[in-house]
Amino acid sequence: MDRNTALRERLRSCIAAVLDLEEDFRAQGMDRALGEEMALLKSYAARLDGISVDEEELARLEMLTAKILNECVLEGRVSANRDKVLQ
Repeated sequence: MDRNTALRERLRSCIAAVLDLEEDFRAQGMDRALGEEMALLKSYAARLDGISVDEEELARLEMLTAKILNECVLEGRVSANRDKVLQ
């Protein structure tokens, strides 16, 4: 796997981790507030092939994704037992 492909896969992992929260958000009635953003993420995820990914920007996105997941667990929006692991 070349470097850019690996970076795209890391980005795909970040997006998938956030999209995995959609069911939890829907169960809490947050889907109205976040519906458009989730749809945008899904659209973006479908177009990742062939794009160039900047490693520094990706590292920032990975940290942000981890922060989102941690805050959702701390706020009780998702179970702390979920297996959300960024690769």
